[in-house]
Amino acid sequence: MAYLRIATQASILQRPLPPERAMANVGSLALAHVQAAGEQDRFWTTFRAVAESAAVRGNLVPDAHLVALRPRNDVATINSHDPGLPPLLWWGGRLAAGP
Repeated sequence: MAYLRIATQASILQRPLPPERAMANVGSLALAHVQAAGEQDRFWTTFRAVAESAAVRGNLVPDAHLVALRPRNDVATINSHDPGLPPLLWWGGRLAAGP
């Protein structure tokens, strides 16, 4: 959803994508090795544990969201160049993900 919001936003991009094109880009990720993560039962409990472990606020909220989605969606690794993500990678006493 964030991609669609940003890719179609005229206040962010000089030439935003038309919604159909942005959705087609997302649709092109429908590959066997690509998994769409989703919130499941007890997501909020997991998110709060991640967020409270690193005093998450502001721009770290989406990062904490990704880390909280990881265990419920059988995701072993999160690859990111985001400098805000590393503090969240250690959660629950073990490395949650890594570059």
